[in-house]
Amino acid sequence: MHIGIVSLLGVLGAAIGSFLNVLALRYNPDLSFFDRSLWGGRSYCPHCKKTLTVLELIPLVSWVWQGGRCRNCKEAISGQYFLVELATGVLFIGLALCLDSSFIYGFDPFLYFLWALVFSILILIALIDYRTTIIPNELNGLLFVVGLIIAFYSQAGIDPALRSFVGPQAMLFGWQDIFLLNRVIGILVPAVFFLILILITKGKGMGGGDMKLGAALGAVFGWPDGLVIVLFSFVVGLVLIVPSLLKGKKRRKDLIPFGQFMVMSAFIIFFWGEVIVRGYFSLFPIAV
Repeated sequence: MHIGIVSLLGVLGAAIGSFLNVLALRYNPDLSFFDRSLWGGRSYCPHCKKTLTVLELIPLVSWVWQGGRCRNCKEAISGQYFLVELATGVLFIGLALCLDSSFIYGFDPFLYFLWALVFSILILIALIDYRTTIIPNELNGLLFVVGLIIAFYSQAGIDPALRSFVGPQAMLFGWQDIFLLNRVIGILVPAVFFLILILITKGKGMGGGDMKLGAALGAVFGWPDGLVIVLFSFVVGLVLIVPSLLKGKKRRKDLIPFGQFMVMSAFIIFFWGEVIVRGYFSLFPIAV
């Protein structure tokens, strides 16, 4: 892929990341995600409320240029703005390179748009869940629909062994050659898994939003990828939370938003799922 196109997609990703950050910070759990107050209005400093100029809204550049502070009141601006813009730009570049070299799809502009939309929704879910411990139903529903569109658009003519992001190892789990059944199982298994956890913990360990996100990821990734993402999210959670518990920054009874871990896991499986699963199976005699 031409470096100019890759660079342009990175800039686009950073700009979208800036917008996603604004939506996440404006989100009000008491209002619909599609409420006009969330989407309308100019960006402003969270401290002095001064409306930002065009020069203060350039992704990545503005935050660095201003030294992470508001030009008007000199108060510090959260590094989250810079990090989200950078992460989204990098993810958009990685998505382009991955699809361009993929034996599953190959680069397709419309498919890239759909996956970029999935990536954007997932980033927004992680940001909102981190701030409010709530995953909006509207975002789970939108992710579910886009996932099914991707599935129907991309499944034709693809070898069943190549439909999964965990590679040929997916054939060990079955249901790869029947497309509709694959998606139904991919949706139901994560949802039922979380439902059991909710019932066991009486809603204190997991929430309905996590269950819906699991089903939506199943719609996007299918079987067994959806289940792999859900299971791997517990590994991600342990890696990120245990140090905080050991340092006393978090307590065992603290409410921890789990959706962010599923989002991270989804990105990891998208890019490195086959490597991870192949490495896991290499530990056993049945490795393929």
